[in-house]
Amino acid sequence: MKLLHTLLLAGSFGLLTACGGGTTETKSTDTTKTEAKEETTEVKEEAKEEVKFELTDDVKPFVNKWKLAEVTHTDGKTEKAKEDGYLELKEDGTFNELFGKNVVASGNWTASKDKKTLTLIHKSGDYKSRMGKEEEPFVIKEISADKLATVDADGKMTEIFVAEKK
Repeated sequence: MKLLHTLLLAGSFGLLTACGGGTTETKSTDTTKTEAKEETTEVKEEAKEEVKFELTDDVKPFVNKWKLAEVTHTDGKTEKAKEDGYLELKEDGTFNELFGKNVVASGNWTASKDKKTLTLIHKSGDYKSRMGKEEEPFVIKEISADKLATVDADGKMTEIFVAEKK
């Protein structure tokens, strides 16, 4: 009986030692899964940031520093711009909205190949907090070397910009 008790005790000890109690292996696996998930998330974030803007001939007319000249509201009332408002669309696909020399919003921009839509993707400024989204789409009424005419997505306001530089 003493021998049987010793064998059972030794077998139980051997089984526990061989399995390592189970918790270390599970914890290691969980950590590996968590690390893999974090790496995947980081790769996805990096991939978003690495998207390069391609300046094609289709969107080159948009690249300029545009000065706001006038605004027309849905009631038909047209006003001359009261302040020095600018929309600067850069060759690298970034934009700045300025009042005077102060940048009030910035981010990335994109335009459709048919030159019918312009989208500003806000990274700074208050547009996202006011509207609950980053993307600000515009319908293009006119684009030339000297003039950019946009209508907001709701059709409530038309803005006329004139080229500041080329």
